[in-house]
Amino acid sequence: MESPQPKKKLKHNSSTGDRVKLCDMGLGGDVSSPVQKQKGVAEIALISYTPDELGMLADGFSKEMLVAKCPFGEVYHGMVPNKAQEVTVVVLGNELERADEVVEYFEGMKLLSHSIIMNHSGFAQPIGFCNGPSMWGIVFDFPSSSTLKDKLFDVTFTWSQRMMVAVRLAESLQYLHELEPSFTIRTVDKSQIIIDEDFNPRLITFGKRSNEDFFKKPNPLYLTRYGYIAPDIGWTGSWSTKCDVFSYGIILLELMSMSPVIDHSLGDKRYIMRRVPPRSQNGKLESAFVHEKLQHTDSYHEEDGVAVTELALLCAAWEKEDRPDMVDIVASLKSLEVIKDSPRLTP
Repeated sequence: MESPQPKKKLKHNSSTGDRVKLCDMGLGGDVSSPVQKQKGVAEIALISYTPDELGMLADGFSKEMLVAKCPFGEVYHGMVPNKAQEVTVVVLGNELERADEVVEYFEGMKLLSHSIIMNHSGFAQPIGFCNGPSMWGIVFDFPSSSTLKDKLFDVTFTWSQRMMVAVRLAESLQYLHELEPSFTIRTVDKSQIIIDEDFNPRLITFGKRSNEDFFKKPNPLYLTRYGYIAPDIGWTGSWSTKCDVFSYGIILLELMSMSPVIDHSLGDKRYIMRRVPPRSQNGKLESAFVHEKLQHTDSYHEEDGVAVTELALLCAAWEKEDRPDMVDIVASLKSLEVIKDSPRLTP
């Protein structure tokens, strides 16, 4: 059966690097992934950039082009010369110090370069890379507006827009979890999610198979995401889809409260879970964990606020068995009034 062609292919331009496939990079071409078990899957050829060429895309990595600093490096807005094509440039930082960590990061990009992932709008699509030795980077085929981390405290980022991000992000995670075998993002945090100009979230982090042993190959890149890591990882050392659900629940709490997962200035309430309003004697929440500025909009319904708070707490439950699956999370979010009221948010 002939493999389908990717939706979008860039023409080769000798001034912007040579095209190679990831399996030609010496980065483990035989890595097992769900895409290998799917028929009719195409792996695209990516542009190989030198460090200088990567810098040209991002105007010499100027401050004006910097979108965000993340646990894994820096994100830049970029432009392909002579094409007027806007791109996102991710430069991997010092956290990826060991060669095996760099390989692991690029192996994740290999998953994203298959049509089974390319056809999903929730994932950033790579078009090129820089494979050292002085710099490692990845180029994605869409313009970056900001990260969710930057948008979190933006008062113009409305309740309906935040719920759009919540739904679309949940759908992307559901998609990964339903692959065979399932893939996990491994502790998603707000700095790994690019928000485009239409307020759609794009994941620029990469999936790994579920049930992998964390202690067998610990990675400090994941440990930097304090507050998003599910407690069961520390007990069992295994990653699962329920670890993503926990991380998602924390992000949901951040989205609705406009507050960070960790705020050391708050003392005993520095962790976001300790800031959620208490429950009454009958077990119901006394109020929604929604920032006051988000409540004063036409799109906000008090019932939605309470429902999303309950959902986030369920996702971030201490015991993984108590956390819902992403398919149920998506269904719950789509039952909100704000979703029903907005044509852009209904499927």
